[in-house]
Amino acid sequence: ERRQAHCQAVCKLALELLHGLQQRMQGERGEQGEQGEQNPRNGVDVLADLPSPALLKAAALIHDVAKGGRTHDMLGASWARLRNWHSVAALIRAHMDIFFLDEPKLNGPALLFLADKAVKGSQRVGVTENFKASLERFKNDEEARKAIERRQQRARELLNLVEEQLGSLPELH
Repeated sequence: ERRQAHCQAVCKLALELLHGLQQRMQGERGEQGEQGEQNPRNGVDVLADLPSPALLKAAALIHDVAKGGRTHDMLGASWARLRNWHSVAALIRAHMDIFFLDEPKLNGPALLFLADKAVKGSQRVGVTENFKASLERFKNDEEARKAIERRQQRARELLNLVEEQLGSLPELH
């Protein structure tokens, strides 16, 4: 029940962020027409790869299907791929950690990752609070602590990118 409540809370937040970003995109298209980059950041349209609400919802609701070990993201993605849910699997795979090859974009993996990192249990606690216990638990394990700090930094980068589009979201810090 706790895992289900967590997945539902992550889903709700992820869909709220997606909805806000889609509204922003539609508003800008209305103002500027269909031509050109809508949301450039260092030459990258950060909203070019927004997922469908159905895809994001499916991935968010089952992102922790294999929770219980260090590789539950990979196991959950494998579980989804076995059902031929390849697009869902790609989002599930990225919910524990996300990597940016260039500039970060607000795509399906990014929205699921950020929502998961701002929710603890079934409550929105924000990125800082969500990582606090892990940082304390691994304060004497430099390698683990650095990995946690990297994930927290990526979540903050994505939150900053979302806020560039939607305005301040202090409850997610």
